[in-house]
Amino acid sequence: MANTALIQGEAKMRGGESGSGFVDYSASMRPTKIGRSETNAKKAEEKAKATNAINAANSYMSKLKSDFDFTGLDDDAQKAMREFLILERSKYAEAASAISKIQDHTSPEYQYYVDQMNSVQQGFVNLSEQVKAYKENKLQYGELTKSSQWSLGAGDEISHANTVFGIGDQKAKLTVLPGGKLGYDAGNGIQMFDNFEMPTMKAYDTANGIMKLANDYYNKGVAINPYAESVISSSVDKMLADPTQLKSLVSGDFDTDGLSFGDIEWSDDIEGIRQQVKDRVIQGVRSAAAAGKAYKDSKTSGNNSNTTTDPQTGKPVFKYDTSIADLKAFPGMPVTMRGLDFVYDPNTGKYSTKYGDRKFEFTEEKLKEYLTR
Repeated sequence: MANTALIQGEAKMRGGESGSGFVDYSASMRPTKIGRSETNAKKAEEKAKATNAINAANSYMSKLKSDFDFTGLDDDAQKAMREFLILERSKYAEAASAISKIQDHTSPEYQYYVDQMNSVQQGFVNLSEQVKAYKENKLQYGELTKSSQWSLGAGDEISHANTVFGIGDQKAKLTVLPGGKLGYDAGNGIQMFDNFEMPTMKAYDTANGIMKLANDYYNKGVAINPYAESVISSSVDKMLADPTQLKSLVSGDFDTDGLSFGDIEWSDDIEGIRQQVKDRVIQGVRSAAAAGKAYKDSKTSGNNSNTTTDPQTGKPVFKYDTSIADLKAFPGMPVTMRGLDFVYDPNTGKYSTKYGDRKFEFTEEKLKEYLTR
């Protein structure tokens, strides 16, 4: 007799209670359609992120200025600058790649790469501006040299500039310093081009100003009073404020024009040199004023060179009366008469002057006798 329990069990194995068919136990281990969709979506998201990062990095790289004009520079200088650009561009590219993958723009890491990229970019801007300035200065230097604008006292400065700009046998070696700054080695170590100064130029403006000042007071035809001397002093201070202008004057650039300061030796004592030049300029203006007054007086006093006409009374008066009155009114202040500076001492009632190393004193009567010789 057949074992009905076994038969029933087999039927269940084949189709369950209904006997409908085979049970596939491996079905539970196959991936479902939902599982495959999630995997594909994740891959697509990762691909999109990678693409965005590449686009972002490329966008950063496109903003980096790297077009430089190195024409006019020697081969060694161009090589040094290109090496700098390649190295810095590599740093920028690494930072751009790293920053494009950072989602949190407030993180310290993000700011670190931003600073690094900004530093490289600023270095490129600096180098571009420095190269432009170098070439412009070289062109200007050549033009000023052709027109003989440099001071006689700028010998060493001219030699240095020739080396910096590669004029002549000696040529400075150009290099790029950190931050894109241009440097040069003219034989005494690397120097920053920012600190380079053109040679001392001839002080045409100052020389013209001094001569104009003297000419103006000559044309006025009046003696210089203390108030006028204060104005002159202030004007001369302004003219001599620039040490390079002062250096030109004492270098003998204008000796042929009557501005002779060549016996004043140039040194680090700028203030002392300025005072010496100022004293001579003021004395020169005094002399010009005195000469102008004497000429004017000679035109208004006829044949008598010792008298002039009083504008109020119309009568002839001693032409130095006004100067003597000024001496009395301002004791200690010099007044120029006949090319000499006189000073009045109220304690002695006498007038004194110097000629060379000798000092002379006059009573008022003797002074008038001296002035009428």
